[in-house]
Amino acid sequence: MTQTGFTVEIKIEKAQKLYGFQFDLKFDPSVLEAIKVTEGDFLKSIGGNTSFMKPSIDNNAGAIKNVMASRMSPGEVSGSGVLAKVEFNFKKAGTSPITFTLIKLSNEQSQPIPFAYANGSATLKITTYAKFKVQPSIVDNQVVAKVLIENAVQLRGYSVDLEYPSGLELLDVKQGEFLKENWKQ
Repeated sequence: MTQTGFTVEIKIEKAQKLYGFQFDLKFDPSVLEAIKVTEGDFLKSIGGNTSFMKPSIDNNAGAIKNVMASRMSPGEVSGSGVLAKVEFNFKKAGTSPITFTLIKLSNEQSQPIPFAYANGSATLKITTYAKFKVQPSIVDNQVVAKVLIENAVQLRGYSVDLEYPSGLELLDVKQGEFLKENWKQ
């Protein structure tokens, strides 16, 4: 079974005197659907209260706006940790960049903190799987070998090599009905 839901952790590393943050994200809405955004634990790591604003999610535009939080208690946080978590579902197999369209970090005096960031992407690969089974039988004094496919997932074609004793002669090969019956365009 393919997992279609996943969580992206928005992490900060080597932060110095962080008191609050704000960011917006962009993603491909034909591939991903944003479910929810929750606060990470980094701003709470020294104790005290925080304020986390519920962001707006626009799955038609592929945008999450105004993910923001700040400490309500005195004290700035330094170090590394998770600022927020974003839950997504894949709508289809594919790849979507997840990019920041706005980032603001500030200290306790509401002054901006300089930073560098790295964007990421999400990829869903649908695994192709099939179990092949050979079912031999004798029909009219001929050996007939049926190649059966079981538990096929995302199969669009196949190739099979059969080995048989040198005393047998290959008379005919016929395509079965499996891909014809299950082919969807």
